[in-house]
Amino acid sequence: MYFEYILILFIFGTRPVMYKYIVPYISAESIILIAGIFYTILALLYIPFSARSNLMKDLQVMNKHKSLYGWLAGTAILSLISTYVYLNILKDSSAFLVTAWLSVYPIITALAGYLFLNEAVSFTQLIGIVVIVIGVMILNLGDFDY
Repeated sequence: MYFEYILILFIFGTRPVMYKYIVPYISAESIILIAGIFYTILALLYIPFSARSNLMKDLQVMNKHKSLYGWLAGTAILSLISTYVYLNILKDSSAFLVTAWLSVYPIITALAGYLFLNEAVSFTQLIGIVVIVIGVMILNLGDFDY
């Protein structure tokens, strides 16, 4: 399980650098559209070659629980909006500092999980949230090239 965490850390850690390289040349809209084309091609290639493809079974579940379509559409819309805004911010800012600011999002996740999913937030997790906020504040104390 730790391998997956480390893999995701490296992927999420290098994506901002790759985006930062691309945004001076290509508009955010074009990046999103071109990436969408790549996602579609990769998804179409993945489905027939994956022994774990559960697409048909999942579509049957979604047809029984129609609200799942709305939830998926909502996450897609939020992803589109956040990627668009992120790319526009990244165009004029340091990849490191933009990513540092975004590392505060677990606070929103904890709050939303508490409010909408009845997830408990422990004292240790609250301490972690405070540490994240203090860390971001410390990172932004100096004169950085934004």
